Amino acid sequence: MKKKNVGLCNQELLKLVARGSAVICEILRLKDYIPEPYSNKNEEKLYKDIIFDFSLFKPKVLNNLEDRLKSDPELLDKDEDFRINNIEIIERFFSLFDSIYQYITDWKTFVEQVNLGKFVQHTIDTILTDKEIRTLFCESVFNAGVMLLLVDRLIPGPTREKLIVSYYRYKGQATIPHFQEIYKLFASIEDRKSGSAGMPR
Repeated sequence: MKKKNVGLCNQELLKLVARGSAVICEILRLKDYIPEPYSNKNEEKLYKDIIFDFSLFKPKVLNNLEDRLKSDPELLDKDEDFRINNIEIIERFFSLFDSIYQYITDWKTFVEQVNLGKFVQHTIDTILTDKEIRTLFCESVFNAGVMLLLVDRLIPGPTREKLIVSYYRYKGQATIPHFQEIYKLFASIEDRKSGSAGMPR
C-alpha cells in the first residue's frame, strides 16, 4: 500500500511538472508570433475600431460596438476579414492562457488532495522531507512562477487583453466556462491597480 501511494503521488507530480514544462515551451514559441495589430503601435491604429482591451467590457461599450458593426457594412467586412485571417493564432494564444490557468488550478487541486489524505502516506510535511518527491513538488511550484513571469514579460498586459477580447468576441463567452478567472489572471497590471477595465458578465 505504501509503495502504491508513494508511486501515485510521484505520478501526479510528474504529470504536472511535464505539463508545466510544455506550457513554458509554448510561451517561448508563441512570443515570436504575436500578430502585428496586437503589438505594433502603427498597426494598432489601423485596427483600433475592431481590436479592444478589457475596456470593451465597460457598460454599453460592447453594445455600441455591436450596433456599429450592424450599421456599417465596411466595418463588418473589415472585422470578418480580420477574424478569418487571425482566428487560428488567436485561438492558440487563448489556449496558452487557458493552459496556464488550468495548470495553476490543478496544482491547487493536488495540494488539496494531499491535505485531504488522497495520498495516504503523504502530507505536505512528508513531501518536503522526501528528497525525490520534494524535488518534483518544488519544480511544480517553480513552473507556475516561470509561466506567469514569462507571460508578463513576453506577452505584455495590453496585448494579452486584446487577444483575450478578440477570442471572446469571435468565439463567444459560452465556449469559455471559466472566462472570468482567466480575465482576472491575465489583466494588465495597470488595470488590476486602477480597476479601470470592465468585468464581463
